[in-house]
Amino acid sequence: MQKSLYLTLFILVAACNSVVVEKAKLQKVHNIALLSLFISERIPEVRGQGVIRKMDPEAKLQIAQDAVTAFHEALSQAGWGVISTEEVLAVPAYATFKKPKSQTGRVGKADNAFEDRYFLPQGFDAIWLETGAIPKRVGRPLVKNERDAVSEVLTKVQADTAAIFRIQFCFRTFVRDSQERARITAAASLQLLDKTGKVVHNLDRRDCGKDERGESRGSIGVAGEDWIYDPMQRENIRTLFRQAAEAEAARLMDSLPYSTRPPKPAEPLFN
Repeated sequence: MQKSLYLTLFILVAACNSVVVEKAKLQKVHNIALLSLFISERIPEVRGQGVIRKMDPEAKLQIAQDAVTAFHEALSQAGWGVISTEEVLAVPAYATFKKPKSQTGRVGKADNAFEDRYFLPQGFDAIWLETGAIPKRVGRPLVKNERDAVSEVLTKVQADTAAIFRIQFCFRTFVRDSQERARITAAASLQLLDKTGKVVHNLDRRDCGKDERGESRGSIGVAGEDWIYDPMQRENIRTLFRQAAEAEAARLMDSLPYSTRPPKPAEPLFN
């Protein structure tokens, strides 16, 4: 067990642009707020052999909402009291993070064509803090007044820490009974912020995760190099994304250097 923990810490420290939170600091965390969660718009095959195409905004919104539920539950199972999403979004200071989105309000866009594109759960904004080790801007960097907003949000909801997740979904193809099938995979980046808006944990990942990722239990038949989204399979595909998000959320929480505590009941996500 101890050897496994040391190996996990080594992997986290070695990861590009990583800052690993101290175990003692995590043990002092009682309540946590999920401040942001956003998902890369591009969903490629893990070996780079194609992408998912023609996924509609409604499907993206459902996938994003399911991801919030999965990571909310994982934070709770880690032993923290998790502030309800509705309570976090209702704090007036959260508006500091807002920027123009598409007309539906469901898909956020980067500031220029060379930055990442992503989609969001309803009401969220994409937030990713810069640290000294991150020269590239992803999402929206926080300036001084926005750092103050982090502190104000956490104070208002009585949370010790804020969590930010950036998720890269991918799919892995394989052949079974002479049919090509696919499973969904998920790899999450994580930032933890203290009450001053300082990044105390930064795990910055920009690929499909290789061996460190969650994967759906189920699979679905696909044809061709690109996976063309089929609205008739909406619920089946949604289930695969939800399973991948749940698996990755559990894996990510298990990788953190904290002492296991009895889980606290999670507050309702949306009243």
